[in-house]
Amino acid sequence: MSIWEKLGSFEEKDVWDADKVDELGEVGLSRAFYMRGETGLPLYDLN
Repeated sequence: MSIWEKLGSFEEKDVWDADKVDELGEVGLSRAFYMRGETGLPLYDLN
């Protein structure tokens, strides 16, 4: 039985999905900081 099947209500499933999307966003942000730090490029360009 998958975790999705173990979750009972729609609200539980909705919160579980939101946590997963939030986690993906955090991983993407940390990758962006890491790559910019490794390459020495700024995070933004004012030009």
